[in-house]
Amino acid sequence: MVIDLRAPHFRHLSANPARHTEWQRLSIVPERHYNETHTAARELMNAAPKATGLAWHSRQITAQTAYVLYSPPLTPPIEFEVMSTEILDQAGGWALIDEALQIVGVERLRVGPLVRKLLDELPPENPEEQYMSQLARYRVAAPEP
Repeated sequence: MVIDLRAPHFRHLSANPARHTEWQRLSIVPERHYNETHTAARELMNAAPKATGLAWHSRQITAQTAYVLYSPPLTPPIEFEVMSTEILDQAGGWALIDEALQIVGVERLRVGPLVRKLLDELPPENPEEQYMSQLARYRVAAPEP
């Protein structure tokens, strides 16, 4: 069972309107407040020990539903079948990430060209060493009086 925190479904979880308001607020908080969402998720999962996860309207992908599935309690018997798993930092995972980004009109930057560009813009690791090197070149290039 996945606990559905989308309206109007969350109203079945509690008769307390203050909780409804809090769940709605938590579904759109910025990342700096995620500790609050984690606390609320733990409370919900403890209240429903057979639940396997949570679902809510995604803030990042507006017309989509976000799911978080927890393990445990993903132990047999589970009420859904895991069709496949994918390691995200490998070719198949990157393809899935690119597909998800395409839904919202975003393209992932390829890291190679970006790294090369940034390396050219970075200051030297040891600015004093670079200064001394430039000074030595100047002394060699400039004639002594």
